[in-house]
Amino acid sequence: MAESWKAGAGSGRGAVIAKRPVRRRERKGLPKGGKGGGSPTTDEMRVDRKRRFVEAIQAGYSPTEGARRAQMSRATAYVWREEDPEFAAAWDAAVEQGTDLLEDELYNRAMNGSDTSLIFALKARRRVKYGDLHAVRHVGHDGGAVKVEQTVEDNRPPLEELFLKHRAQIKKTADSE
Repeated sequence: MAESWKAGAGSGRGAVIAKRPVRRRERKGLPKGGKGGGSPTTDEMRVDRKRRFVEAIQAGYSPTEGARRAQMSRATAYVWREEDPEFAAAWDAAVEQGTDLLEDELYNRAMNGSDTSLIFALKARRRVKYGDLHAVRHVGHDGGAVKVEQTVEDNRPPLEELFLKHRAQIKKTADSE
């Protein structure tokens, strides 16, 4: 990279000189950004990364792997999801498509001899017949809501007291031997 010298604030003897690298595009007189066959603009890179991320999710990958494949951080993907409703909608649709692929793979494995996959698929599709059904209800003695009382009083002996008792017991055992 070539270097250019750029004068800072002031002029004359007390001028501050700052050294800054000149980018290749500036040296050739080309416009900044993706126009003219150079490197892509930030917006173009963002669109490309979003596309690659969504494609990875469609293929059944996790957001972490999708971000890795799109060469960005997972946190960036979640920030974009909050900021861009179109991206969020594409992400949600991709999750559904990726889940369909996983279900198809589960079905193939179940039909090709995997007992575990078969059990899992049946539990998912016939929940009433094969699923693990648990009904948990928390009700009070009168059938209403459970009343929770919080007490500040702690009846346990202080830790120091327990420690001293334990030490005395060890000493007593050692003396008797």
